[in-house]
Amino acid sequence: MNCSRVRFYYVHKMPVKDMQVKEAIESVLGVTKKGRNKIIRLVQKKHPHLGASKIRRVYVQEGFSLWKKPRKRVKDNPVNPIIVPLNRNEEP
Repeated sequence: MNCSRVRFYYVHKMPVKDMQVKEAIESVLGVTKKGRNKIIRLVQKKHPHLGASKIRRVYVQEGFSLWKKPRKRVKDNPVNPIIVPLNRNEEP
């Protein structure tokens, strides 16, 4: 594979500066989960010095993000297909 095992097992540690952002998110989050944009607005209301991009990064890295519902598959065949006449002056 030509790469070291350390590359796959290395876990990034959260910087100390992100601890403040994580605590701010947890204080705003409470019991129920909220969406990213709502969390950013609530955190910035309490802590206006924190930037939206930093809040967004910590929100995603720490696993606060909501579960994304998969899209429903659209069927290929319609319920009432349109019958196209093959000859002139012909009705289906």
